[in-house]
This record gives sequence, structure tokens and C-alpha cells, in this order.
Amino acid sequence: TYRVAINSYRGNGGGGHLLQGAGIPKEELNQRIVGATDKDLRYYMKSYIQDQKIIRVNPVNNWEVVPGDWAASGRKKDYNLLFAN
Repeated sequence: TYRVAINSYRGNGGGGHLLQGAGIPKEELNQRIVGATDKDLRYYMKSYIQDQKIIRVNPVNNWEVVPGDWAASGRKKDYNLLFAN
């Protein structure tokens, strides 16, 4: 027996991981919840960032977008949107 932290979308059966993947019946999902927060993860992330003011991130570089030409196309298309002041 073990506990797993998941978001509400997955916890309610979204994506099929619990229903089809783990074979848990939909009506059993609520009985398995051990704890939940009042707000979603975005709220806690927003609050943390507002409190910290500056967030320093060290890239791990352990993943990549495949195929690479999609990444290059997306980077070119979205660069101004992401980094325009």
C-alpha cells in the first residue's frame, strides 16, 4: 500500500490513468482520497512566487522536444510572445 500525490483532474479519473490504467472503478475514487487542498496548485505556485519576488532556476537539461524541428519552429514562433517586454 502506498500514497500518491496527484492533481484533481487525475484524481477524478481524468486521462484514464486510475480508471483504465489501474482498474479502479469511478465510484471508488472518492473513497481513496486521503487529503486534499482547498485551492489548486496554481494558487500555491502564484503565492510562492509573489512571496519570493525573485525565483532562481537552475536548468537540469534532462529532456528535449522530439522531433527537434518542431521545437525549433515553436521557439521561433513563440520567442517574441514569451520574451517581449
